[in-house]
Amino acid sequence: MTNLNEEIQALVDAAMNKIDNDPDYVKAYMERTKRHVELVNKYASKIGKSYPAHDLDKFQEHLEGYCLWSKPDKTPDEAHKLDMATRAHISNNQHHPEYWSNVDLTKFSRNTPTICEAYKMSLDALTEMCCDWCAMSEELGNSPFEWAEKQIGTRWFFTEEQTMHIYDTLKNLWGDDALEG
Repeated sequence: MTNLNEEIQALVDAAMNKIDNDPDYVKAYMERTKRHVELVNKYASKIGKSYPAHDLDKFQEHLEGYCLWSKPDKTPDEAHKLDMATRAHISNNQHHPEYWSNVDLTKFSRNTPTICEAYKMSLDALTEMCCDWCAMSEELGNSPFEWAEKQIGTRWFFTEEQTMHIYDTLKNLWGDDALEG
């Protein structure tokens, strides 16, 4: 994991030199995202996988918009920048169902999630998505199964095989260890 940490730290350092935002929320975003990538790979390692490039684009393109994720009381312009950053991320990263769909993301907003069919999503992308969900659940203090129940068949549509893969993967990753990970 040291190489991953070194690569992430190099990107964080480079990003910090580019950003002209309030240092508190920029630092909070950087630390949170670095920890998130580490958690994704912690879960991936449970099943012999590794996703060293997971979310690394968040330290590069649209960085100013991403940093606003940690800022409370966003202005409408800041919310728009965050939406643009999120849109770029979900449309360019295979672990997001939107990447695999034909949905028009030009009007994407974090407040009104896009409904999409992700039938073409590969099993490896689904696995990385599950690692992502587990990492987010550990960060937020909830369960990836809650998220799955809320999103599958409502926001994201998968085949029966994909849905089974998602739940089987979540069981293998999350198991009974709850927040202890």
